[in-house]
Amino acid sequence: MKKRSIFLIGIIIMLIVPFTFPIASAAPDNESSNSLRVHYFVQINGVNVSLPGAEIGICRVADLEIDQSGIATYTLLPEYKELKKYRDGRDVTFDGLSVTESVDLAGRLSKYDPESEYISVTGADGNAFFDNVPKGMYLVRELSAGGKSGEYELFDPYIISVPLYMSEIQPAEWISDVISEPKTEIIKKPEPSEPSEPSEPSEPSEPSEPSEPSEPSEPSEPSEPSEVSEPSEPSEIERESEPSELSKPSQPSEESEPEPSEISEPDEPFKTGYSGIIILIITLIAGISFFLIFYFSTKKRGES
Repeated sequence: MKKRSIFLIGIIIMLIVPFTFPIASAAPDNESSNSLRVHYFVQINGVNVSLPGAEIGICRVADLEIDQSGIATYTLLPEYKELKKYRDGRDVTFDGLSVTESVDLAGRLSKYDPESEYISVTGADGNAFFDNVPKGMYLVRELSAGGKSGEYELFDPYIISVPLYMSEIQPAEWISDVISEPKTEIIKKPEPSEPSEPSEPSEPSEPSEPSEPSEPSEPSEPSEPSEVSEPSEPSEIERESEPSELSKPSQPSEESEPEPSEISEPDEPFKTGYSGIIILIITLIAGISFFLIFYFSTKKRGES
């Protein structure tokens, strides 16, 4: 009974151990050729529809070294060393990346706009083939779209390892012939709206008939001019009245200053052109008289 129990325990241990401890995967042959196939398609109503005409390019962004025990080491190429800032100074690793992290890292690598080392165009089956590529981590990008693929937006860049470690199968192993597909949703371009048909032009309205012109009115007869009145004869010019004689000035007293006597104004204003001359003569005589009176008065004071 005891021997039978030991036998059953041994069988149970043999069944459990292989699934409890990890199985070391054999390292791939470094000399074997590696290939990558990109399958580009879109699902329409649950059916895969291939997208031919897409130009796809790949470029290596990291070296890959696999030791004899099957442990892989990725080393970012020097031209992408600035990505360490994205990792807070730490080395960029490719192990254990989620789909979101992988797409984000691929977008950051694409900003360097690296030159594609290999370029292929998807065929009628939607496949683009890249044969005999060295080991490494590759950045996959759609460079341009034509044919059926031109109806869709360019897919987001993504990264893929060649060869690819497949842990989903047992025993886990490195696959040299890698098949990949875009990691994000394929978006169809909006279809351009058809231009609306132009409306038919409306028929032009018929022009209205011109109205008949009115007859011109007859001109009125001009009125006869009025007779010109004869000018009246001018009145005789009144004679100018002679001015009254000027009174002789009285001699001034010894003490008081001599004052000239006032000149009497003419009885009537002159109405002819000679009045101005007469006034000038009278003014001149008055001035001379004033001067003589002043002169003799001064001389008399001097003699006394």
